[in-house]
Amino acid sequence: MILFGACVSGDGSRFRSTCEPALRQVLGPKDRIMVLPGDGQGIPRVYNAILAAARSERDCEGVVLLHDDVEIIDPDFRAKTLAALR
Repeated sequence: MILFGACVSGDGSRFRSTCEPALRQVLGPKDRIMVLPGDGQGIPRVYNAILAAARSERDCEGVVLLHDDVEIIDPDFRAKTLAALR
């Protein structure tokens, strides 16, 4: 399982229109998306919270940290990520 964690700003519309649709194209069946607001907290705090959550997942093989305007377009992204981590 890969945990895709996103730091989202504002009302989350940028995440929903850009990042999330692209993520849905590369997710594996057990992968998870974790979305946390960055407003007022800062990106490092959000990413640290996502990493802490990943540590509690026994089957987590990797973590991908994203900002809400990132779009993953490589259909082999998941396989390439897991291969790099192995």
